[in-house]
Amino acid sequence: WMSAPPEIEVDGERLCSAPIRHRAFLDDFMMMYRPSSGAERSVRYVRGLLKYLGLTANEKKSSWELETRKLHLGLWVDTVRGVFEIPEERIARIKACAKRVLSEVCR
Repeated sequence: WMSAPPEIEVDGERLCSAPIRHRAFLDDFMMMYRPSSGAERSVRYVRGLLKYLGLTANEKKSSWELETRKLHLGLWVDTVRGVFEIPEERIARIKACAKRVLSEVCR
């Protein structure tokens, strides 16, 4: 949709998408809601929208509980602080790779 997705009926209730924020990468999605925005209702909307579109979520990889900090696609997403963070172990691996590359270049 170029605009907001349509209202849909979920368990006898008409639901709309507002105010959902999302991050999508190919087939991976993260939905973010304001704490006071009726987030549980928004979760029901997303689940209903997937069903409406004929799609299913991989329940083994899905997390429908409301959280303020979540590891998603290799990044920590902290909605309280409003930041995306690279995990320390990933930073260490990046530094190790950079050292190896630099040691090869400097020979």
